[in-house]
Amino acid sequence: MDTGIKISIIVPVYNSEKYLEETLTSLAEQTLKEIEIICVNDGSTDRSKEILEDFANRDRRIRIITQKNSGQSAARNTGIKAAHGEFIGFLDADDIADKSAFEFLYNKSDGCDIVIGNICTYNQSKHSYDYNDPYLSINLFPQELRNKTFSPAECYDFLFRISVTPWNKIYRRSFILENRFLFMENLNFEDNPFFLDVFLKSKTISLAPDAVIFYRIDSSTSYSHSNGKNDYKKLDFFKIMALEENILKKYGLNNLKDIFNLHKIQTLFYWYKKIKNPWIKLKYTVKLFKIYPWYKIAGKHIQRFKFNNTLANLLARSNVYIWAEERLADFLNYVIKKSKIKNPVFVTESGTLKNIGNYEVKNIKDVTPNLVITITSGIYNYDKIVKQKLEKYGYEEKVTGLIFPV
Repeated sequence: MDTGIKISIIVPVYNSEKYLEETLTSLAEQTLKEIEIICVNDGSTDRSKEILEDFANRDRRIRIITQKNSGQSAARNTGIKAAHGEFIGFLDADDIADKSAFEFLYNKSDGCDIVIGNICTYNQSKHSYDYNDPYLSINLFPQELRNKTFSPAECYDFLFRISVTPWNKIYRRSFILENRFLFMENLNFEDNPFFLDVFLKSKTISLAPDAVIFYRIDSSTSYSHSNGKNDYKKLDFFKIMALEENILKKYGLNNLKDIFNLHKIQTLFYWYKKIKNPWIKLKYTVKLFKIYPWYKIAGKHIQRFKFNNTLANLLARSNVYIWAEERLADFLNYVIKKSKIKNPVFVTESGTLKNIGNYEVKNIKDVTPNLVITITSGIYNYDKIVKQKLEKYGYEEKVTGLIFPV
C-alpha cells in the first residue's frame, strides 16, 4: 500500500522533557515533508506527554503511541510495527536532526536497503561541535564508497568500526518487515546486534555524507555522564558479544573470526575502563577472567610499552613515514601523543591532510620511503589495504602494520 509517506521517523520518549521540544522542532522543520513522526511515549512521568500532545495538535504528521514503560527497544519495536513509510528512520528524544537530514538520506535511497548519514557530536555545555569523531562520523568509509551503492562484503575489513547507532540511518521498511528485524528487548546496547544482523543481510547500501544528525554527548542519558549509576548495564556486553558471534555464524562468516576477536577484546576492555562502581567492576572482572587469562587482563601496559618501543625503533630509521588518512587522523594524533613520539612525518596520497595536528605531512609521490608504517586499532588487514594503494608507486613491499593496544 502506497501511503505517500517516504520516511517514518520513530522517536522513543521516556522522561525527555528537557530536550524533547528541540528534537521535535528539528523533525517538524524537515525539508522532506512526506514524513510521519511516530512518538512512542514509553510510560513517561514528566511533562513529555504534554509536549508531545502540543506538537501533535500543531502538526498532523506527528502520531503519539502511549505504552507502559518497557524500555527503548520495545518503544522502537512499537514504532516499527506502526510505521507506514517507504523507509524507517529513528531519532532519540535528546538529539537533533539537521533540517535537511532526512531529505539527503532519502535522495540516496534508490535501490538501497540502508542509507547511512553522518553524525556530529554536540556538547551543549561547551557549545562545541565535532564533525570528525573517529567512531561516529562517516569518515571511516573509504572515499571510493562515497558515490556508489555497495555491499556489506566491501566493508568487512572495518565492519566492527562502523557506528551501530540506528538514528543516522534509514532502512527500507519492506526489507525490515520481510526479515522480521526487531530490537532485542530487555537488553542494554541492543543497537549492536540489530545493526550487525540488518547490515549483513542487506544487499545494497549507500552513504549520505550531507545528512547530519547532532548527537548530544552531555545529556543525562549519555553513558559517559552516568557517574557510575548505570554501570550495571555494561555487564550486558558479554551477552552482546555472544549474540554478535552467533550472527556471524548465521551468515557463514567464519572468515571474519580474527576481525571479531579483535573487536571483542577491544570492546570488553574499553568498557571495563569506564566502570566506576567497585562492585560492578569486580563482577565484570570475574566475567573477563572466564574468557581471557590473567596476563591478557594485566598485560595491557606491557603491550602498550612494546608498541611504543617498536614504533620508536622503526621511526629511528631513515626515510620512514606513517601512513595517514582523513578517517584516522584523530586516532593517529591520539596514538602519537600516547606513545610520546616526537616529530613523526606522515605520508598520504594527497599530502594535504589538515587534521594531523602540527606534524609534517608529505605526498607519497615526493618521497622514496624505506618503510611506510600503518597504525590501526580495529580495521583488520589495514596494512594490506595500504599495500594495495601503494602498488602503483612500487612500495607495497615496504609497508608494515602495527595495532595500537586500546
